Amino acid sequence: MSREKILKIIRDKGPVIPSQISKEIGTNILFASAMLSELVARRELKVSHLKIGGSPLYYVPGQETLLENFSDKLNEKEKAAYSLIKNKRLLKDKEEPPLNRVALRAIKDFAIPLEVSFNDHKEIFWKWYSLDNKEAETYIKGALHSENQTEILEQKQVLTSFQDTSKEDSPTKEKFPNHVKFGQDVKDTKIKFKKEKTQKAEHETLLREEEEKDNFSIKLEAFFKSSKFNIKEFGKTKKSEYEGTLDINTAIGTITFFYIAKNKKTITEKDIGEALAKGQLKNLQVIILSSGDISKKANQMLEKFKTIYYKKIEA
Repeated sequence: MSREKILKIIRDKGPVIPSQISKEIGTNILFASAMLSELVARRELKVSHLKIGGSPLYYVPGQETLLENFSDKLNEKEKAAYSLIKNKRLLKDKEEPPLNRVALRAIKDFAIPLEVSFNDHKEIFWKWYSLDNKEAETYIKGALHSENQTEILEQKQVLTSFQDTSKEDSPTKEKFPNHVKFGQDVKDTKIKFKKEKTQKAEHETLLREEEEKDNFSIKLEAFFKSSKFNIKEFGKTKKSEYEGTLDINTAIGTITFFYIAKNKKTITEKDIGEALAKGQLKNLQVIILSSGDISKKANQMLEKFKTIYYKKIEA
């Protein structure tokens, strides 16, 4: 019944993060995240690459345009790339400055990469997510015909593959699931688009990890229940590692912290440095939660910096 309720909530409210669902159905964030991931695996929900405080947004198919309401959560460079692709609708990768190219690869909800191969040469174009495939096809055919008219007339054959992606590798080794072929004349060729690849495989893994609930996640859940922390955002960054934001009530009022929970035997100075950097980006103080101990050098860093704290999660 909870799953049907979750779907109704999202249909009514639009994209949500796990903490919103946990409050609506009266459960903890870990359980809410697991149910959301299951609905993604069943293809009843989709999940964003964009994150709010470490948590992705979950939405029903057809609500993609509503993700634009959260574009203010992108960082400065990503916002610039977002505005550019939204206004231009289609961009050629090699014509963009390096920073734009990196940012376009980061905003996967809004920029769709298209790989075009012809005469042993490859080009990458970026399409605004809602741009009609026919419009993109017309633009790229025109660009290719104009740039390669002489070569096309001489060789009389161009092979082009058009591919969308939801997985990011390196800029020079990207793989795309959708395939399109051009015939002999670029202008007269029809392009066939396959259905968009789902996120099922990625989130089946996430669901499996949530369902298995390793010892650390159980400890973490128990810790949150027993603590006075008010968990605002919860996200899993890798196996047995979580991060998000939480509120702590103090004598001077409520303070928001960025937290990182790590399942490690020892927290090192490297862990402290990485946590400090993330906290500075978010302009928040940091709490590291771990079932392990803290090294001597890491503890010295804690004493030096007054914006980061360590809390051991007892068994």
